[in-house]
Amino acid sequence: MTHAPGRIFGLIAGLFLLGALFGGCTSARSDKPLPLEKTTFSGSASQLQIDLPGRRNAVTQPLPVAPEAAPFVRDATRFDTERQDGLQLVCAAVHFDNAAIAGRLGAPGTPARQNFYAAFQESALSAFIAAFQSSDAAPDIQQSRETLPVNGRDLVVLSVDYTSAFKTPGRFKTVLVPDDTETWIITLLYNANDKMLAEQIDRIIQSIRLIT
Repeated sequence: MTHAPGRIFGLIAGLFLLGALFGGCTSARSDKPLPLEKTTFSGSASQLQIDLPGRRNAVTQPLPVAPEAAPFVRDATRFDTERQDGLQLVCAAVHFDNAAIAGRLGAPGTPARQNFYAAFQESALSAFIAAFQSSDAAPDIQQSRETLPVNGRDLVVLSVDYTSAFKTPGRFKTVLVPDDTETWIITLLYNANDKMLAEQIDRIIQSIRLIT
């Protein structure tokens, strides 16, 4: 049981990264920042609201759930937006099977249940970095973490600076939005040297709201 969270996220880490991070985010942007507009992504059990520069369309892709994860996860979904104005957003919603988890670990708030979600969060971020390094072959990577209170939830923010295999500097922030029913993992990719966009990223993260 102790390895279950790692197996669960390992099933989607590679697909979550696919096509998102190669070579860094190098698309051009306008001289002035676009106004932030509220964007909503609908998962299986919740909605994620986030303010993004300009209107963005997202490609939705169901992610496979392997048999060993089926006792814990009902389904997982990836949302991939186009690169626009120097920024790309990719996120995934992991929909847990509450009844199955309760049957194995007890009611919400019990130590075993809390340990499960804590282990899932840790393995999610660790697996994400490992999958990124494997897929992009980034020779240089620096990372840091912080926990931010945003709209009633403690979000874990992973900040990564890297040099891609193509010798291109890149930067992204991965935000884990915890929830016992459906956890969201959001990655914001943006140009490493764009100070104006870096300031917008902080406002974007502070706008995150999960509606259950």
